Amino acid sequence: MDGQLKWNGNRVEIGEIERVAQDAIGVCQAAAVPLMRDNRVVDLILFVQMCEDNDGKRAAFLNHLTGALPAYMRPRSIRFVDRLPVTLHGKVDRIRLSSSCSEKITL
Repeated sequence: MDGQLKWNGNRVEIGEIERVAQDAIGVCQAAAVPLMRDNRVVDLILFVQMCEDNDGKRAAFLNHLTGALPAYMRPRSIRFVDRLPVTLHGKVDRIRLSSSCSEKITL
C-alpha cells in the first residue's frame, strides 16, 4: 500500500488524515486503517491515542477534525485506544489495531 486509496470516488491520503489527527491538542498518536471488502474500501477507521483522555478532549478532537479535513476525507469511525500496538521494529501494527479498541464513535 502506498498510502493512497480511493474512497467514495475520491483519492485520499492516509498520511494526511493521520497528520491532521496528530496535530490536534491532546493526541499522542493516530493511525488510519482502511476496511476492505471485495478489494474495495468500505470504511476508514481512525485509531486515536489521547495523551490525557476525557470527554472534553475527545470533543475538542472531533471539532479539530471537522474543521481541518474536508468531509470526504473524514473517517466515519473513530476508535479511542489506550495505546497503539507496535511491531518489533517500533512501527504501528495496523493488523492488531482492531483488537485494541475501547470505544467507537461514528461521525
